[in-house]
Amino acid sequence: MPLLVAQILVALCVVIGASDAPPAHAQEATEGVEAPAPPPPPPAPATAERQGEIRFADGSHYVGQIRGGVMHGPGTLTYANGDTYEGDFVEGRQDGRGIFRYADGSRYDGDFRDGVRSGQGLQEFADGAQYEGAFENDQFHGEGTYRHPDGSTFAGTYEHGERRSGTRVYADGSRYEGGFTEGQPNGFGKLTLQGGDVYEGDFVAGRRTGQGEYRFADGRSYEGSFRDNQFHGEGTYTHPGEATYSGTYENGRRHGTGTLTFANGNVYVGTFADDVMAGTGTLTFANGGTYEGSFAAGTMSGSGKLTLSDGATYEGEFVDGQREGQGTFRFADGSTYEGGFVDGQREGQGTFRFASGATYEGAFLNNQFHGEGRYIHPDGNTFTGTYENGKQLEGQATLVYSDGTRYEGAISGGQQTGEGVLVYADGTRYEGGFQNGNFHGSGILTYANGVKLEATFENGAATGRTVTTYPDGTQVESE
Repeated sequence: MPLLVAQILVALCVVIGASDAPPAHAQEATEGVEAPAPPPPPPAPATAERQGEIRFADGSHYVGQIRGGVMHGPGTLTYANGDTYEGDFVEGRQDGRGIFRYADGSRYDGDFRDGVRSGQGLQEFADGAQYEGAFENDQFHGEGTYRHPDGSTFAGTYEHGERRSGTRVYADGSRYEGGFTEGQPNGFGKLTLQGGDVYEGDFVAGRRTGQGEYRFADGRSYEGSFRDNQFHGEGTYTHPGEATYSGTYENGRRHGTGTLTFANGNVYVGTFADDVMAGTGTLTFANGGTYEGSFAAGTMSGSGKLTLSDGATYEGEFVDGQREGQGTFRFADGSTYEGGFVDGQREGQGTFRFASGATYEGAFLNNQFHGEGRYIHPDGNTFTGTYENGKQLEGQATLVYSDGTRYEGAISGGQQTGEGVLVYADGTRYEGGFQNGNFHGSGILTYANGVKLEATFENGAATGRTVTTYPDGTQVESE
């Protein structure tokens, strides 16, 4: 029994030891047996689309179709800032048709490509503005229509978010058709204003600048250069029934040199300032008359020469289109006036020389002799006295005749009438009454030889009692 146990124990030890170092024939016996297979990996996510939900680390949340662990197919993506997108996805990006609602109330309904707006769509802004048309790379690009909150619209072509060409209709009904840059009319275009005025020409930064034509609703027109919405530079302005101006403008007003042709046929060529004739120029009248000289505030003012259609001329001063101040007027018949003018009339002191040779020197009023003056007849006779409305007044006057005879005394009706003194060239002197140019009434006639006659005269002849006194003192009385 113990031996058997001992043999069993020995055998067990041999078996146990054999597990650490099997005999060679045992190894050979096991070389043909395969090792056990490793366990299989977990199954890969399904590649088929399925409904699901994704929560992103930034707080965004997606509900919809998922493929390969990403948004793919129709779904709704809610961003952490409150924006939402509802529509098609392809491999995690918005692609296809969808609606994007912004947290500020804006909304886009249209095509997407690679996560941005591309294709056709409608963008509604929070302020009420709206764009409908083509998009590319998240920008307006291609044909589209933009409606502003104030009711104005733009319909035309966009390029990378910028308007390039099209039609803008403003809230007041004005309409622009043409090019755009940075949202403003730029380049060539046509602007039709609410009141009916039309401008066709160049624009820069939304303003009429360059060459163009402006047609007013009432028929007036301007064609030429513009700057900042104003006539500026060379241009032609036509006002039917009024006038046509061709020349230089500055800030919307005629300024510089130009030609103004009036409807009545008058033509002005010269300088302008502040929209009116000013400086120097020539005004040619339809009747053939001309004015050359200074202008101010649109009228003849300053020094100038006026030539009338009948050949008469005036050289002198003008104020507000009238002869005013000192000047010389030469009549067509050869008469001349040199002196003062007021409101185009001879007034003040002056000299009038008649074609006949007569001359008047003195005061004028309303083109007539008026006041103190001296009239010199062609034969040399001179009248010095008072005139009223061109006529000699009754009163005191002085007449000097060409032979040296001189009268000082009363005048009436152009004749010596009343008391006066007449001294002849030879020294003979009469002092007394006159009537119609003759001795009349009491008077004393002293001859050159010293003889003195005291008498009563009637129509130049002595009548009644006379007293003659001789140089030696002798007196003779007679009836």
